[in-house]
Amino acid sequence: MNKYYVVAYKEVNFGDDLLMDTLFCRYPEAEFVMTAPGCYRKIFNQYGNLKIICRDSFIYKIFNKLVSSYSVIMHRDYPKCLEDIIINSFKRIIYIGGSIFIEKEDAHQVSYERKWWKKAIDGDKKVYILDANFGPFRSASYTNAMQSVFKKCQDVCFRDQYSFHMFSHIKTVRYGNDIAFLTKTCKRTKNVSDKYVFVSVVYPANNFAADLNVHNEYIRKMAEMHKSAQKYGLGIKYVAFCKFENDDKTLDEIKNVIGDSDTAEYIVYDGNIEEIKQMVTDSVGVISARFHGMVLSSVQNRPTFYIAYSTKGINVIQDNHLDINYIRLKDIKDIDSDRIIASMVHDQGKLLLKEEIYKSANEQFIILDKENRNTNHISKII
Repeated sequence: MNKYYVVAYKEVNFGDDLLMDTLFCRYPEAEFVMTAPGCYRKIFNQYGNLKIICRDSFIYKIFNKLVSSYSVIMHRDYPKCLEDIIINSFKRIIYIGGSIFIEKEDAHQVSYERKWWKKAIDGDKKVYILDANFGPFRSASYTNAMQSVFKKCQDVCFRDQYSFHMFSHIKTVRYGNDIAFLTKTCKRTKNVSDKYVFVSVVYPANNFAADLNVHNEYIRKMAEMHKSAQKYGLGIKYVAFCKFENDDKTLDEIKNVIGDSDTAEYIVYDGNIEEIKQMVTDSVGVISARFHGMVLSSVQNRPTFYIAYSTKGINVIQDNHLDINYIRLKDIKDIDSDRIIASMVHDQGKLLLKEEIYKSANEQFIILDKENRNTNHISKII
């Protein structure tokens, strides 16, 4: 049995939870370990192959504080937390996520990350990087530093062609579609009484828009979608994929604009992956500012409109020639709510992903499949 430590974004974010869920489900004979908030024991309680070290337990907090304090006293930026020490004790490390390689502006953080990667690829360790994209970055020194890391990794699989072509000269670097394309499809609930549009939101003022006007316009336009949906007798479910990133604040601001309404519902993802998947499947269409909201709606064959706060989603749409309309967040003022809702009503069932997309997504796991003798995976999980 192979044993892996899993490094991921563990802040109850639907997209990242979906990726981890796919990983744990695919390899029932492997053993996975990760540090995470205690709520993840409930989120992934169906997996007997996963051990969670609870980072919000009293004992963990005490030891974490000791490591952190020692780091400050000794003027060292590595290790800076208990997880660094735990990771260093493992021979196999899986780093699964999306925007993993973003060049930070803080010099101390940059120094810490470089030392983290140097330690991670040290000696006979095997490091697997799955479902990543590269950037944004600002300097050649960062690119060169990560290039040295990739050369020593067991496997590096990017989810977009842009990132792949930057490092395609390295033999360990590969390309495969986003893992979320392997999500098991849900059957539509029969006779859904209340038809609705599913809207996954972001909080632009948090990270994605330096201009506060963009944030305010985004809130106004998302509230405007409610009026447009009502013209077709539709409701709207506004969904926050990540409370940690303030998506729930976006719901509050939209609600303040709309006011009381029986046709607007506000949902915060709490770790119930299947609930979100079913909501997407049963919807008339999806308006998504979240990358994995866009991918999931494609898998479930729902008419989709994507609001791109970065290029990562646009890259995937273009790489796969997906029939998805999109707009950049900075251009949100140009959005036509009536046209988007009308298009969803009239374009039911037209998306239909090509089989090549599922086959490409399986490429993300090709190295781990060989290690775990998992050679019989079909191209699409049904």
